[in-house]
Amino acid sequence: MDPQMRGGHAETDPNARPSPGISRERVKGENMARKYIDCREMPSENNCDLAMAGSEEHVLNAAMIHAVTAHKHEDTPELRQQLRGALKDEVPAALA
Repeated sequence: MDPQMRGGHAETDPNARPSPGISRERVKGENMARKYIDCREMPSENNCDLAMAGSEEHVLNAAMIHAVTAHKHEDTPELRQQLRGALKDEVPAALA
């Protein structure tokens, strides 16, 4: 992880430079709401304990792949909507 991002330095230092490919908005934390999904909170016959976190789009895509490959669900719009509804806001470790 970029050292500027890790310690929050980029959020407080107006002269901090983002890493190449990272927009100023992303460094400031705008549009970076992280979501998580935890298989332990979903109905499961195999007691899956996988949890994942990240941007809504990435977590939703990864959860769909996981549901299809590990749990043998069909990739349907209904499943995607169910998983989207199961996404929760990630609480930063410092606040947990």
